Amino acid sequence: MWNHFLPSNLKAYLDTLCVVGKTIKYASKGPKGLLENRKVLYIQSSGGIYDHESLEGKDYGHNYLKHIMSFIGIEDVLAIFIDGVDAFKDKASEIKAIG
Repeated sequence: MWNHFLPSNLKAYLDTLCVVGKTIKYASKGPKGLLENRKVLYIQSSGGIYDHESLEGKDYGHNYLKHIMSFIGIEDVLAIFIDGVDAFKDKASEIKAIG
C-alpha cells in the first residue's frame, strides 16, 4: 500500500483494463462487465494495521480494486493482507509467515 492507496503503476494497469468491447460493454441499463466467472488474488503488504473493509480504515486501494473488478465483471476477489511489518519490526518475519 502506498499512501493509503494502490501503487501508481497498479492504478495505471487497472485503468488499461477498462476497455469497452473487451472487458465492459454499455447496455441500456448502464455498463456491464464482460469478465464473469473469473477470480482475482490480491496480495497487499503495509507497514501499519488497517481495516480493509471500510473507508474509515484508510485502506482506499483495496475498496477501489474490488470496485474496478466488479465493474469489469469479476466478483470473486480474494485478498491477503500482510499488515504491521513496520509497526512491529520485531515480529516482521512472523507477520510475513502468517500472511
